[in-house]
Amino acid sequence: MKYQQGTVGRIFVAKVEHGEDMLAEVKTLAVKENIRSAFMLIIGAVNSFS
Repeated sequence: MKYQQGTVGRIFVAKVEHGEDMLAEVKTLAVKENIRSAFMLIIGAVNSFS
C-alpha cells in the first residue's frame, strides 16, 4: 500500500444571501482569493429553479 499525508490549505465559509446568484458569487470569490481548484459542500435549500 502506498499513501501520502496531506495538509489542509485555506478554508472559506461563504453564505449566499437570498436573491443572490450563487454561481456568480462563487466565481467572484474564486477570482478574488485566487482559488484555482476547490471542493465545495453546499448546504441549504433552493427556493425555485430558474
